[in-house]
Amino acid sequence: DPSGNSQNLLSRLGKMHRITPTVGGASPYHTIPTDNPYVGGASTVDDSIWAYGLRNPWRWTFDSANGDMYIADVGQNAVEEVNYAPSNVAGGRNYGWRCTEGTSCTGLTGCTCNGTTLTAPVRTYTRVAAGGYSITGGCVYRGCAMPDMHGIYFYVDYVTNNSWSFKMVSGAVTEFVTRNSELATSTTGVAVNQVVAFGEDGNGEIYMADHGGQIYKIVPATGEVVCNPPPP
Repeated sequence: DPSGNSQNLLSRLGKMHRITPTVGGASPYHTIPTDNPYVGGASTVDDSIWAYGLRNPWRWTFDSANGDMYIADVGQNAVEEVNYAPSNVAGGRNYGWRCTEGTSCTGLTGCTCNGTTLTAPVRTYTRVAAGGYSITGGCVYRGCAMPDMHGIYFYVDYVTNNSWSFKMVSGAVTEFVTRNSELATSTTGVAVNQVVAFGEDGNGEIYMADHGGQIYKIVPATGEVVCNPPPP
């Protein structure tokens, strides 16, 4: 971010934008929610901006049960991070890039490292073999096959294939677990690596897609459980 775009509200780069798509695809193709944080402010600031201070979110998700948002943000030189925003929190959060990478000070300008106006990540890991080099954010499990896993957020590292999970309770990380032994190999013995994306089906079951085009489903250790769709 050599131009410091992420901390510059006059730039669209390094931001998370929030719009309402038009049903049916008619023009105008989207509108701006009136409760976006910069609506009605300076005309030079894009009204679609919801949050800033992000480097390269890969990827973000909403918890289907409560609307809480998780943002996995890829670092530059040293730290990967997961940010968390409860659904009842207003927009306008500053996640700290480029003066802060994770919770480490970069020495770069634009904001005060770990300042009171910044929102710190809830989890970080460093760029070493025990951690990784490029985070791939996942989903919060809300399926029916593993009810004891409800509310648990999964994520992996694209390079090292390390995988983890945790659960947010009252704004704090709980039940942090390293999942390498469970998610590194499929039930057919195939190595699961270079995961680029997660997804979930209508039952809330979670899938992982790797760079080679394979798609894997997270299932109980005892094998896949087929559940009926949840009631509407």
